[in-house]
This record gives sequence, C-alpha cells and structure tokens, in this order.
Amino acid sequence: MIRLEGVCLPLPGFELKNINIQIKKGTHLFLVGPSGSGKTLLLETIAGLHPQVSGKVVINGRDMTGIPPESRGIGLLYQDYALFPHLNVRENVEFSLRARGLAEGERRERSVPLLQKFGLSSFSDRYPGTLSGGERQRVALARAIAAGQEILLLDEPFAAIDPELRSRVFEEVADIIQSNNLTVIQVSHSRDEAYALADSVAVMMNGTIVQAGAREEVFSHPKTPGIARFLGYENLLHCMPQKTAEATLFLTAGNCVFRSQGTIEMGSPYTACIRASDIRISAEHPRTDGTLCRTCGVITGIIEEEHGVKVVLDCGVPIVARLSWNEQANLRLYRGQSVTISIPPECIHLIQYSPDDTPYTTDNRERTINNGYGVV
Repeated sequence: MIRLEGVCLPLPGFELKNINIQIKKGTHLFLVGPSGSGKTLLLETIAGLHPQVSGKVVINGRDMTGIPPESRGIGLLYQDYALFPHLNVRENVEFSLRARGLAEGERRERSVPLLQKFGLSSFSDRYPGTLSGGERQRVALARAIAAGQEILLLDEPFAAIDPELRSRVFEEVADIIQSNNLTVIQVSHSRDEAYALADSVAVMMNGTIVQAGAREEVFSHPKTPGIARFLGYENLLHCMPQKTAEATLFLTAGNCVFRSQGTIEMGSPYTACIRASDIRISAEHPRTDGTLCRTCGVITGIIEEEHGVKVVLDCGVPIVARLSWNEQANLRLYRGQSVTISIPPECIHLIQYSPDDTPYTTDNRERTINNGYGVV
C-alpha cells in the first residue's frame, strides 16, 4: 500500500537518506529510534509536507510526486494534538466529516461510537482548553480515525495518556484498526506499545532505516550492537567461541562461559546480546549441565525499580540482571554477595563483532555499569 523508493530529504544540519521500505495494506508499522533520528520527518514526507523530497513515495500504486497532502488520503496525528480551540470535542471529532459534506445524522453515526470507545462521551460539549493533555490526545486520535482515511500516520499518540487508561486505549485502537483494515505508521519510543500493537517494526538512526521486519524478528534478532542497545538489550558482551569436549562454548573477556546456539565461526569474535530479564541468579555453585553454563559473580549494586530490582554484578565483566519483587524476596540479595548466574542459550543473540562495536576499557567501565550496559 505504501512504497518508498530511494527517498532523500536534505535539510540544514540533517537529512533523510535513501529510505526504502514497503508497507502492506492493513499493516501496523512502528517506527522507532533515538530522538532526532528523523522519524517524524519521515511521517511528514509520506504525508507530502516536504515538496523538496527526492525519490518516490508510492501509495496504492500511485506516484505521489507533486500530489498535495490533502489529496493523498492520509490522516496525520501529531504529538501536539492540533485541535481547533473554537470547536467542542464532538465538533472536533466530526470536523473532517463536516468538511466532506456529510449530514448531521451521518456525522453522529460515525462520531458517537468513537466518543464512547475513547471515554469522551461525558465531555463531548467541552472545549479543548478545558481538557487535560491525555484527554486532548484521545480527541485528536478519535478525530484522525473518524476521518475514514485508509492510512494513519501517528506521532506518539499515547504519550500523554494516563497509565491506567493507556492499556484500554491500546485495545480500542487495535480493534478499530483491525476492524477497518487501516494501514498505520506509528512513531513511538515505547517497546510496550510496539509489543501491544505492532505487526512490523522499522528502526531509524541518523536519518535512515537500519533494520525493518516483523516485530519478533527485529526485537529478537537486531542486526548491530547499536540497534540491540536501543531495543533494550542491557548486556552486550564481546566474546570468543571456544571448543570443548562437550560442546561449543562462548568465553567472554571475563569469567563468564555461556553455551552457544546456532552456527558460529571459530576464531571470529562475537557480541552476545542478552536482556537483563533473561539472566537467572541463584546461590548454587557454578557448574555446567546439558542446557546451561553457570558463572560466579559478585553483586556490586541493587537498584529498586517500579516492577522489581535491577542487580549489577561483577563477573569479570559488568552484567545487569532484572528480578521481580517476588524473586528478590525469595533470594534476599544484598550488595557484596557472591552469587551464580546462568543464561539459557536461546536467550543469547549473537552478532559477529566488528571494529565499530564499543570496546571495553577501564576508562568506560564505570560509565558502562551506570548506564546498565555490560559492554566488553
């Protein structure tokens, strides 16, 4: 439904560079990446707000070169809502329907269910200036969906919605998108949102798409350590494969020995990407069995978080683990304690090492621990 071919947009101090991607009809694509990577700019380019773009934006088989935004059949929702202050909630939601000449009865037929779904019915006669940020964002989202466009471009649509309401809005939005077979490109910094809603994910860095694919493929198999770090892998360990009598193991620069999974090249260094939540901690003595390798470590820090604790360990290299409150209550971990860690092989994602990977030195060791990344 949407195809970008060699799209470039040069701007002072920044540019979109050689964007190539295809998005099928009915797909919910999440566009993720660090702040300033060009995500919102790419949405605006698809919407037609930047005429100086080169390359092709093709929608439904039609080259959009020279086609103005209002003729592209796209709804664009910004973070700042862009509601009309002189219109009440219902009038804002119905604005595009009125502009298309729909009668009042038809407008109400479209708007009333949306107002109910987004929890807006009780203040449909209020004006944007009297609403909270989350309420205004829900109005803007309902208005974008009411427009009936086949394509929605959403820029952080849930950023200002209260946490207790967010999960319900997720469900309602997912239901509306699926029931209307809408094609959605959504900018977000939230991995939770992506897991809840996305079919596909595209990662942007420095003005270009560095990886794109199905959600599980991108999150489970990042192509580079930089992508892995952005996608939430707290531990990036530079390691070398080593043959043993039993199996092929990965030996890190510290004391850690982890069992490998998949095909590897002997003599070639790798970066092992491991999520903190996949690291298991126990008081057992280190040993190797048929599935796991266990390694000693010393706890150097315990940081309380909303849903549990972050445990920083020295295993010859800095390792970060995350435990639930129940796990911490059972283990009763403390700073300075010697423990054993283990990692299931299927939880280790391997990337062949390149000179561009962040090296481990004594100079960046403290910075690495403070940032929660175990980089060797």
